[in-house]
Amino acid sequence: MRKTLLYLTFLLLCSTLSAQNETAFIDAVQHFSDGDYKPAEEMFSMLHAKDSTDDAALYYLSLCEYSLGDKSSSEKHLLKACSLDSLNCWYLSALASLYNTQGRQAESARLCEKLLKLKPASYRTPYTLTLIADNKLNEQNDSTALRYYEQALEID
Repeated sequence: MRKTLLYLTFLLLCSTLSAQNETAFIDAVQHFSDGDYKPAEEMFSMLHAKDSTDDAALYYLSLCEYSLGDKSSSEKHLLKACSLDSLNCWYLSALASLYNTQGRQAESARLCEKLLKLKPASYRTPYTLTLIADNKLNEQNDSTALRYYEQALEID
């Protein structure tokens, strides 16, 4: 079921790719979903070299790099994917998670706040609201922090 959902998602993301690139993209996704990150990374790198504006290839290249421990390249490629599609919740969420794992809570919180505005039903969770509230408190924006804390408590 997971692989089926992945294939459907990938097909939506790569609708502008040529048939050849689409096949290569799907093959790379298969490697990624199987945990074969190095071959997937190489394939996504080649796709990115062919089309530097392919945000989906950049996103998956970044996921491969993250899985292989290259957080710096992963961040660089995620930032580029986000710049190409600034409203893509998957890209923003992955970048927020990357920042969070690096202890960069302020940057993660700013992205979570954007995600909350884009898709409240998906991102209105006690964790997300508390992360944003903590950041607002650090910015000395107490009244906004309090509103987010209250929302988190309501849900919890």
